[in-house]
Amino acid sequence: MTQSQLDRALVREIFRVLRGSIGNRFLDNFKTGVIVKDGPNRGHDAGVLEAMDVWAHKLRHLTPADVRHGLQATFKHPPSADEFITAACAREITPPTPTLAPETQAKLAAPTITREQAEVHIAQVAKAAKSMRMPQDNRLRLDNWLKIADEVERGVYKGGTLGKRMAAEALQKAGEPVPAVLQPYLPKTNPMEDAA
Repeated sequence: MTQSQLDRALVREIFRVLRGSIGNRFLDNFKTGVIVKDGPNRGHDAGVLEAMDVWAHKLRHLTPADVRHGLQATFKHPPSADEFITAACAREITPPTPTLAPETQAKLAAPTITREQAEVHIAQVAKAAKSMRMPQDNRLRLDNWLKIADEVERGVYKGGTLGKRMAAEALQKAGEPVPAVLQPYLPKTNPMEDAA
């Protein structure tokens, strides 16, 4: 940012405009009640003069366009110098839209298709999906359950009780013989078995 020298006259103008839009509440934030008795600022509140010096220092990096933009902002409450800077520098920036050559635009345009063509295409996709052969047997999964049963029988199975129970139930459901080592993990069909 370019550094501009904001003199007290410009800051006084900022204070005047903000006082006009917000009212005395703006200046009341800075008033101390101490009135300067002599010099060029005779009759002015010392707190307001000091605030103007602080604002001049803080706003020194703003350009005149930034100051104009900040004065056009609407404030609900009297702004601090930092809030004024934020409002002065906040701008809605829309990046430029790249212009494409007509042949590029034609390539990027979405293909046009009628409703009838879309329905035919959907029907073809549905027919193709139905014609796909899905696996009907659980042979691979059954192999996993048999492998678990074998590992349990040999005493090398590292899984937990849940895996043993699932293997026993899956083998039973598939109509396979459940090995004796997995029999205790089958669900009880008679609730009185636990009592026996």
